[in-house]
Amino acid sequence: MPRYSLNYLLFWLLLGLASMLILTRIVPQLRFFFPVLLLILIIIWGIWAWREWSKRQAFENSKEGAIHSKINFCREEINRNKKEIADILENIAELTTRLNENIELTAAYRQETTALINDFKKEQQLRTARIDFYETCIRKLEALLHHQQMAQTLARKKEKLKQLKEQNYETLADMEALRSDVEFDAFYLDTIDELSSRMSRSTTVDDAEGLRIELEKMTREMKNL
Repeated sequence: MPRYSLNYLLFWLLLGLASMLILTRIVPQLRFFFPVLLLILIIIWGIWAWREWSKRQAFENSKEGAIHSKINFCREEINRNKKEIADILENIAELTTRLNENIELTAAYRQETTALINDFKKEQQLRTARIDFYETCIRKLEALLHHQQMAQTLARKKEKLKQLKEQNYETLADMEALRSDVEFDAFYLDTIDELSSRMSRSTTVDDAEGLRIELEKMTREMKNL
């Protein structure tokens, strides 16, 4: 996640102010609205800066942010130790050169210089071991970061799948209701057609009475729906 410094935020604020000043030069009438425009700009900038700060704080307080922070720390330590190794190598080279050039050095000076070179080499080896340690930490932390990101991705996909499944149940319920409605409508349409046909064919009082009873029954059922 990008981290915006105070200088970065102030840059955009000053750029906005400069743009407003140029605009008032081009359109003098806007000069009377300059205080209002300035206030609006400051409010917009403040809201934006607060949102960016909130996002950064939330990220830094998250597990992913903590991992990123540790990775950055390891990289800084690697760079620092590399610089120290470069300085140590310069000292070793200088001492070695002086030792080889001054043939007339006493045994005591030679012994002291050699001991000093060996001590510098030990410091070099220590920093080399530190670099190896921090590089190993970075690899482990990056693997952990990838696992964390994968876990977040899986959680999002599971939630999406859950929503799709819930939608399936809702759709199925709607389809079942529609099917029932269609079957109900078809049943009553068939019944009405049959009754209409029977009424057209009825010739006796008994037929008419039977049709009346069926019509009254169907009417009551339809009213109760």
